[in-house]
This record gives sequence, structure tokens and C-alpha cells, in this order.
Amino acid sequence: MSNSEHIYYQSLRELGLAEGATPDEIKQAFRSLSKKYHPDVYPDDQGEQFKAINNAYLYLKKHPEPPQTVYESQTVYQENYKEEYRKKYWARKKKESEMKRQMFHWIFSRVRIILLVVSFLNIILAVDYLLPNQEIEKQLISARGFTKSYNARGGKIHEYYTLLNFNDGYEMRIKHADSEIFEEGEIFKISASPITAQPIKVESLKNPGQMFYQRYGVFAVFGFIIPLVLICSWLYFYLIKNNDYRLSLVILILILGMAQLVLLFA
Repeated sequence: MSNSEHIYYQSLRELGLAEGATPDEIKQAFRSLSKKYHPDVYPDDQGEQFKAINNAYLYLKKHPEPPQTVYESQTVYQENYKEEYRKKYWARKKKESEMKRQMFHWIFSRVRIILLVVSFLNIILAVDYLLPNQEIEKQLISARGFTKSYNARGGKIHEYYTLLNFNDGYEMRIKHADSEIFEEGEIFKISASPITAQPIKVESLKNPGQMFYQRYGVFAVFGFIIPLVLICSWLYFYLIKNNDYRLSLVILILILGMAQLVLLFA
């Protein structure tokens, strides 16, 4: 109820009238009550009732008609509702955006050192790959054949390889070869990377030209990971600003880095 409505109905109650009273009824009620509660006749309340009656009459004299309740049109109501909804929506989106920004900041601040280490490792691997290989002679300790089986749509796939163990802990996995061609105690020439000493190929000194290559490793087969990690690191640190894309790069770099560690030390 508006303030004008409240005063109107309060004034009617003071004069003992109902809504819609005519000006004559208002005037008649005022005359009757003013005589009854005039301070000279009714001194009990020091004229308070007379003042209330007089104020009610003065108001109703100026505003004899009931105040009109103004209702918002449906269009105005809908617009106000939409505006309120938009405000709440954008306030919620702003809060979510701030929480997301803080989450990304927390993640990136903690993985930064790890990414730098992975990037530095791959720079070393890239240099190691580009430098000329070192050639060292090692004595063969053992040669053992292995079989691995994989399930596929057409059935099981069997993969064969030979594990060569040399002195000083050197080890190579090569594609399947007849173990009889490898004699324990025989000297082989191994080509390895100069920094990480990753074996690349092995050559028999007894039978020159007979060479075997590493089956897989950080350089063999999976060598593509090195430039991929370096490109992703460059994108993360210098080019990509979108946090969602940067998070994807972080995940990719970490996965590739762990794969390289397995290849290096497995």
C-alpha cells in the first residue's frame, strides 16, 4: 500500500466513514465529530482527538476520491524482470570468471618450474641428437630373444625383439635377430649420443657392416617428441594467452615429459 492510500484510509477511519464517501458525507461527519470532541466539550485528551479529526477532514477535503493504484504494465514488468535477471546473470558470471582465473593462477604458478625443467631437458636432448654420435666398444654379455603379444581386432599380434646386454650397463633392444649370430664375449662398436649416452646402433667388429638399430627410444621412433615439446613450451610461455588453451598445453607437455623419462630410464 502506498503512502497516499494509507493516509486516505486512516482519515476515513478517523471520521467513521467508508471508502467512497461523498464530500457532503465527509463534511457532515466532520461537523458531528468536531462538536463531540471539541476541547471545550471533551478535555480528557487535551484536544488530540479533535486534531486528528480536523487533519482527516482537511485531507479528505482535498482528496475526496480514493487514490488510484498504479500497476505496472506487463511489458514494463517483463523488462524490469529481464533487467534484474541480466544483472544477476552477469554478477554470477563475473564471480565464476574470477574463481576460474584464481584457479588457473594457482595451477600455472605451481607447474611453471616443472615446465621449465622439461623444456630445458628437451633442449639438451635436441643438442644431443644433433651432435655427432660417439663410438664406443663394449663387450656383449648376453643376447636374449623376447616375444610380446597384443590383442587386436584380427586376433593376437606377436612382436619379437632381441635384448642385448653389454658391460658397463649398456643395453639395447633391437628388432628380432637370430641370437646365434651374437657370441657372448664378442666386442661390438656402439654408436651413442654424446651427452645422454643413448645407444643408437650397434655394429659387429667380427662381421663389419652387420649393424642393428635401437628398436625404440627417446631418439628412435619417439624422437618427434623433442620438437613437439619445444614448440608447445614456446606457445605456452610466449604466444598463447587463453588460459584454457594454456592448460591443455600444460597437460600435453607433462604427458610427453613423463613418456621421455620412461624412455630414458626404463
